[in-house]
Amino acid sequence: MADSIPSEMRALTVPFHASPDRLQVSTLPVPSILLPTDVLIRVHAASINPIDVKKAAGMTRMLETIRFPFVLGQDVSGVIVRIGTEAGDFQVGDEVYTPLRKGGSFAVPLPSVMMALVMCICGD
Repeated sequence: MADSIPSEMRALTVPFHASPDRLQVSTLPVPSILLPTDVLIRVHAASINPIDVKKAAGMTRMLETIRFPFVLGQDVSGVIVRIGTEAGDFQVGDEVYTPLRKGGSFAVPLPSVMMALVMCICGD
């Protein structure tokens, strides 16, 4: 299944702190597994919540640092396509739903598949 993971994706982003009318579609690399507890999800559905609009507008900049372009999206459902070495009981092919801690569910690998990198809380 790893062979079917594209190297690039289109993502709904803001290039800097801005209002929703400044949203744009950007081409970005598909996320890599960075931590042993990470999983990569092929997204089937995603949402934008009010917090996405607030983060994009800079309303949370005193609480967290956002890297630009900022990929919007807090909730995601889909299928796991890659896992870290310590992803607990998760397996490639598992159907999952999760709120993302850092956003980024509105990311669409080219040609038309969404991906999201999720940090798992794995353990007993």
